[in-house]
Amino acid sequence: GAIIMRTLMDEVRNNPDKVNVLEFMPVVELILDNRGRCAGGILYNMETEEYFTVKAKATLNATGGYGRLHIRGFDTTNHYGATGDGLMLSYRAGAKLLFMDSVQYHPTGSVFPEQIAGFLITEKIRGAGGQPLNKDGELFVFPREPRDVESSSIIRECVEKNNGILTPSGRVGVWLDSPLIEMLQSDGYIEKQFPAMLRQFIRYNIDIRKEPMLIFPSLHYQNGGVEINAKCETNIPGLYAAGEASGGVHGRNRLMGQLC
Repeated sequence: GAIIMRTLMDEVRNNPDKVNVLEFMPVVELILDNRGRCAGGILYNMETEEYFTVKAKATLNATGGYGRLHIRGFDTTNHYGATGDGLMLSYRAGAKLLFMDSVQYHPTGSVFPEQIAGFLITEKIRGAGGQPLNKDGELFVFPREPRDVESSSIIRECVEKNNGILTPSGRVGVWLDSPLIEMLQSDGYIEKQFPAMLRQFIRYNIDIRKEPMLIFPSLHYQNGGVEINAKCETNIPGLYAAGEASGGVHGRNRLMGQLC
């Protein structure tokens, strides 16, 4: 995802004569013409506190999901702008939504330290040999189950069976036995394959080569969104949706490795 975003941003910046970027000017309402077609939007300048109208033949909603609403109190892997604004803009304009009750939880989000709560710990850790262990050091689920199965197993182990580990702030999680990777693979494997993750935890004096990570499912992906067809068209002419703002691409259960 990050690579795709960087590539797109580079292309935009390399073509200033073709693309006009308006920063700190979010859309606050979509505009429909007298035929019911989306004709642009009303923008709010956060610096001058003025409103502007932008007319468009085609409007694309690519505002992402709503992870930062922290549904049911879960931490999230999402950026701070993922608050569902684009969904409400489309809904108020008359666009259809679907599967809004369905979200995906990534099974291995960081729980401790609190400064990086929700930080995504890639599936590659489990693929390399890391195992989820409860407070007694017991493996309670096969490490490479699909995300929904792995997540529900971790939640059940912590909430229903009371086999989780409490953090000083009251969060709960299970161990992800990362030191086992070095034993199964080779010394230096984590530093070579997961350098960014190693640095992230070392910032808080946790060496994941020697100490396990504390993890719990993190709100990761919004399965629902604006209903679209195969051309990303909504039921409103001139309004399109793409990415996590669109709904129905994955049904109610997004599998790992899929892209919008």
